[in-house]
Amino acid sequence: MENMSEKMIGYMVLGLFFFSVAIVIYIVIKLEKSKKRKESNIIREFKEKFKFKESNIDIDYFFNLGLSIFSVGHNKTIDNVFELKTKDETIFLLTYSYKRIRFTSRRYSNNYDTQTILLFQREDFIIPQFTLSPETLSDKINSLTSQDIDFKEYPKFSSMFLLKGREKAIRDFFTKEIFDHLTNKKNINLEGNNNSLIFYRKKKVVPLTNVGGFLSEGEEIFNLFIDAYESK
Repeated sequence: MENMSEKMIGYMVLGLFFFSVAIVIYIVIKLEKSKKRKESNIIREFKEKFKFKESNIDIDYFFNLGLSIFSVGHNKTIDNVFELKTKDETIFLLTYSYKRIRFTSRRYSNNYDTQTILLFQREDFIIPQFTLSPETLSDKINSLTSQDIDFKEYPKFSSMFLLKGREKAIRDFFTKEIFDHLTNKKNINLEGNNNSLIFYRKKKVVPLTNVGGFLSEGEEIFNLFIDAYESK
């Protein structure tokens, strides 16, 4: 009888264990389905509100644009690509990640940098090749070797941003309106080449639920560059 009782207890413990595992698996599956349903609703609402569609473009297209951001780091991935086509323009919204190895005095890290990127393109539009990023203390210290293009007429802009590229073309292209507008922006990154302009904030992911302001901000900047091109 004692052996029978011990066996019964063992079976009960084993049964309770498998029942608990089944409950955990059921909860995980339910949560995953709920998460996917929520994400699907967010994407649907985003597409309805802003008229974007999920893009089927070959990812290599972005890597062949001659934009330096897409050559940074290792293990580069582009996800969540949305596309909006108008009569004159194409706008891509995407998430870009890459692994950057950083060395310090004691160790190195290989974390991923991930950011939401807006890419604007227009057929009848040519922009000089340039990169613009927030100017760091290190940039200021190395100003003699950083190839930063400064503008004496816009000292605040020059103190805020590190601007690189073909200097003469940039000086001829950038307008007062561009300088004034960008001076009121913080921590933005821009890059231009041929008929493409990208806008992002480094290591900043913008959720689709809050993307409206990001889209408007990028469109305002792109329109200033279009005005600059058309004024030439």
